[in-house]
Amino acid sequence: MSLPIEYFLRVTAIFAIALAVTSAWRRGSPALRHLIWICAFGIAAGTPLFLQFGPRIHIESPAPPVAVPTAPLSTAVRAAIDAPHPPRSGPAARMPLLEIAWLAGTLVCLTRMWTASRKVRALLKDAVVIEPGLAESDAIATAMTLGVFRRWILLPREHRSWDAELLRGVLLHEREHVRRRDCLTQWLPNLICAVHWFNPLVWFARSEMLCDAERACDDAVVRAGVDGGLFARDLVGIVQSLQGKGNSLMSTAVTTKLERRIARLVAPGVDRQSLSALRAATVAGVALLLLGSIAGVKAERTFKAQPVVSNPVGAISAKPQEPVQVAQATRPVRRAVALQVAQATPSGSLSGIVTDPSGAVIVGATVRVAGLMGTAVQAYSTVSDAAGQWSFPSLPAGTYGVEITDPGFSSFKRSVTISPGSTSQVNSPLAIGRVSEAVTITAERPAAIATPLSAAQTQTVPLHVGGMVEPARLIRKVTPTFPPSAKAQGIEGSVTIEAIIDKAGFISSARAVGGSRPELAQAALDAVQQWQYTPARLNGESVDVLTEITVSFTLQ
Repeated sequence: MSLPIEYFLRVTAIFAIALAVTSAWRRGSPALRHLIWICAFGIAAGTPLFLQFGPRIHIESPAPPVAVPTAPLSTAVRAAIDAPHPPRSGPAARMPLLEIAWLAGTLVCLTRMWTASRKVRALLKDAVVIEPGLAESDAIATAMTLGVFRRWILLPREHRSWDAELLRGVLLHEREHVRRRDCLTQWLPNLICAVHWFNPLVWFARSEMLCDAERACDDAVVRAGVDGGLFARDLVGIVQSLQGKGNSLMSTAVTTKLERRIARLVAPGVDRQSLSALRAATVAGVALLLLGSIAGVKAERTFKAQPVVSNPVGAISAKPQEPVQVAQATRPVRRAVALQVAQATPSGSLSGIVTDPSGAVIVGATVRVAGLMGTAVQAYSTVSDAAGQWSFPSLPAGTYGVEITDPGFSSFKRSVTISPGSTSQVNSPLAIGRVSEAVTITAERPAAIATPLSAAQTQTVPLHVGGMVEPARLIRKVTPTFPPSAKAQGIEGSVTIEAIIDKAGFISSARAVGGSRPELAQAALDAVQQWQYTPARLNGESVDVLTEITVSFTLQ
């Protein structure tokens, strides 16, 4: 058995978020904060189930290929693997001390809960019934609500000497506890604290929940017409009377954070409205959704199917279809098995150098190699080093597609066949990526189909570059003119122009491609040939670069 560390961490996160929300709502309704705490404890109780059956976010990662040898293992290796292994003993086979301490603490907390429950039953057994649901006892010094399913209000014997206003306020307070079923909901934080007895945040959350329940009942007393200042004075008197009976059950419900209770009772303009069913359902739904996602959503790493490479030479063992228990073998045996597997798998090597058009090496270019082995795709990836070199020293024999990419350059693709024992090399000069521009020319339609005129729009498609490439940037643009003949005939369309930006930044060899209308193509060419760029630079030197310009002519 191992400690469910992930469960404990998620519960801590749940209560940390609940504490942040209730702290931000400090001046709001205590009944609302109490509801948030109930949701937090409920989600904490169900976290083990959420972790088991909650939604999963799959993060796919490439898995290393698995090479399964079909050549026979050596006799010594086979004998070491098949040898019986003694059962584990020592500290690894015994229950860790940390888990023993956790179980002991949980047992102590549960024992205390059971003892308190017995004392409650003893109190109710010896109490004198005044009326159904109301009794008095000489064993307590303050009023309290007891019972989970059959609830009782228990008054101290001294209540006979209380004035009518104090007795009314106390009964209103306790009856609000009965209406809210606080005795039932209090069992949930007690159980969670028993499991998480070592976590101070859980105990603090329980304390805050109990105090918010008391303040919510205080608000009900004030809503019923009892003066908040007088009731606060009576609370102080009750606390003073507790000194003679320090063992009174649940006296902490009155004394805990008494200053905040009194400050709220006497504060003017405090929100004391009861919690409506609609508002309670909304808050509970949001809290359960937020905290439940923390409890149940789990990221899992998944691996792509692992290709199997085999060598049809002999059998792996004299015992057919018997699995090899490599994990149970000793470390020297595992090394021997791995060496024999590597020697039995037919493979070759593949390497290369990545350069730019000037011949300088490119550092950090991504190299991907993928090939189909049987029914599975086997893929590898690496990056070029400080010398622009990359290598795959051991690739299973087969045909692979090689793709090399780097920001600012066009991708390089090639197919390579790896033979057993061969050494292949792919030298890959990368060409500079082309620059793209898009321009929209808007003109007014003829009067028969006229619509309001809109301004011309220009959109520049940025080129993502990296390494030692500095892209060309447009510094002078002449906007094409909508041909009058095309406008009169209502002709619209797009013109794609391919051109070269020379080392001085001027347009050369411009031509329209595709099936553009001649009048639109000529208008676009006349304007684009006047454009000027900052020259593209490779390693600080000006170079020619291809550009693609799209000009759209539209009527409005």
